[in-house]
Amino acid sequence: MQKLAAARCNLSHPLLGPAAANATISAKSLRLVDFSFNAGLGGRWLQQVGTLPALVDLRLVGTGLEDTDLAAITPARFPALRELHVSSNAGVTRLPAGMASIPLTFLAASACGLGVASAGALKPLSGVMRSSLLELVVSDNPALGEAVAEVAGAR
Repeated sequence: MQKLAAARCNLSHPLLGPAAANATISAKSLRLVDFSFNAGLGGRWLQQVGTLPALVDLRLVGTGLEDTDLAAITPARFPALRELHVSSNAGVTRLPAGMASIPLTFLAASACGLGVASAGALKPLSGVMRSSLLELVVSDNPALGEAVAEVAGAR
């Protein structure tokens, strides 16, 4: 299987059911995962991911993600990741420092809480991602203010 789309399916944690709360999620050929609009899912399941070596596109829009959940999205677990969609997650107030080494080409984090808890909410964009990122969508994050201008002008 290369694509797993389960948007609006009322998914919740633990993703694989209570009996598999500590199971490791791994799929060598999975290229796209879309769990968007499953507000009860959260991001704790990301801690269960061993490695998804072929995953290019991860869509977690409106899933109840928080800052600590994003920290689980690392190059070691998602080495091929290029597109990340985390919009409509109010608990996302900053991008984790580890995200700076992921060569994303597309990042959507609109209508989150970016900038609310941290002045350096977009700081990870100065790492490896700076040279790879082609599209950044951070609309409806009024607390970002000048941070957006800094990212746009620093290329």
